[in-house]
Amino acid sequence: MTKGVAFGIDLGATNLRIGTWEENYVNILENEMGKRKTISYVSFDDEEQIVGDLALNNMAIKPENTIFNITRVMGNRFNEKDLYHWSFNIVDKNGNQYVQGRPYIQINYKNEIKQLTTEEITSMLLSKMKEIAEEHLKENDREQILTDVVVTVPSYFNDTQRQATIDAGKIIGLNVSVINESTAAALAYGLKNRIKNKENILLINIGGCSYEVLLFSIVNEKYILKAISGDPHIGGEDFTNGLVDYFTSIINKKYNKDISDEPQVNYRLRKACEDVKCKLSSIKEKNIKLSNLFDGITFEENITREKFEKINSNLFDKLIEPIENIINCLKLCKNDISDIVLVGGSTHIPIVRNIISWYFSESKIKKSIDVDEAIVTGAVIQASILSKESQKTKNINVIE
Repeated sequence: MTKGVAFGIDLGATNLRIGTWEENYVNILENEMGKRKTISYVSFDDEEQIVGDLALNNMAIKPENTIFNITRVMGNRFNEKDLYHWSFNIVDKNGNQYVQGRPYIQINYKNEIKQLTTEEITSMLLSKMKEIAEEHLKENDREQILTDVVVTVPSYFNDTQRQATIDAGKIIGLNVSVINESTAAALAYGLKNRIKNKENILLINIGGCSYEVLLFSIVNEKYILKAISGDPHIGGEDFTNGLVDYFTSIINKKYNKDISDEPQVNYRLRKACEDVKCKLSSIKEKNIKLSNLFDGITFEENITREKFEKINSNLFDKLIEPIENIINCLKLCKNDISDIVLVGGSTHIPIVRNIISWYFSESKIKKSIDVDEAIVTGAVIQASILSKESQKTKNINVIE
C-alpha cells in the first residue's frame, strides 16, 4: 500500500463510496457535493465523460449514452429483463447485437460510435473515487498521488472478473486489491463490536444488484469464512424494475401507449419508481405524479407498501432459500446462529427485515453497524491490514 495511506472503495452497482484509515478509525470521505456516496453512473455528452450525480441527470438528455449497473455487466449476470430496462446498448466487440461472450457497451461520443469494455467504464468510476481521495490528501497537506487501494467485488465474481476489476485500476494508475463485499462487511461488524471470538455469525447483504448470505466465525481475530450463498438477480435495481414494469403496464392499459422505446419517458418513470421504493420503507403509501410524461399527459397513481411487496413477491419469496442452503449444508440449526447482521441498502425495506425476523427472531438481528457504509468500512479495514501500519488491525486475518 502507499506508505501512510490506506484507502478502500465500495464499488457498488448503485453507489460508490471511499474511505480512509485515519488515527485508528475509518473516515468515509465526501464528494464535491458534500455527499458520502456517489451514484455509480457514467455518461457521455458531446464533449466529455461525466461520473456520478451529474451523469444521472444527463440520462434525461442522453439515456443511450448513460451507463449504470456496470457490476452486473462485468459479472455477465444480466438477463433479458436487464437488457429491457437498460437505456444503453450491450454489443459484442464488433458492435453487433450481444448474444454471448464478452460484453461491450456501445456509445456515441464526440460523433463517433465506440465500443467500451467494462474495465474502461469501471476505471472511470474508480477515477472519480481517486479524485476524492487525492483532494482529501491535499486538504490535509499531503500532496500524494493515490497508488494503492482495496476495492470490493461481489462474491460471485470469478477470477477473470476479479482480474478485470484489477485491470480497471491499472488504466488509471491504481494497484487494486480486491475483497468480497460480504467479507468486507464482516470485518466492519467484527471490528466495530470489538469481537475477538464468536461462532456462526450470519451476514445478509442485499445491495443494488445482488443478494449474498455469508456465514463466518471469529476466532482469535481470525475471520473464518465457512459458507456463502445468494442470488445475483435479487437487489434494489430488481425491486425498482418491478415497479417500472407495473406502472408501464398501467400506462399501456390506460392510454394504449407503449413506452418501451421512449428512453426519456422511461428515465423519468424509473427515477420516480426509485423514489417510491425508498419512500415506502418509511411510509405506507406514496403518490407518483409525472407532468407531461408523454403526449401532454400527466401520469398520476397511488401505490401502497403492500402493493409494492406484492409486485416483487417473486423476489422476496426467494430470500430464505440461500439462508437454508447454508444452514443445511453445514448441518446446523437456526439456534446455532449467534448473530444476524444486515447490510446493503435494500435491507432498509421493511418486508426484508420482517421475513428474516420471522425465520429467526428479532432479537438475533444486530443493528450496531451502518447498513449503507459497512462494506466501504470493511474495505478500509482491509487496506489498513495490508498496510501493516496500524496496531489496531495488525492481528486481524481473513481465512477463506
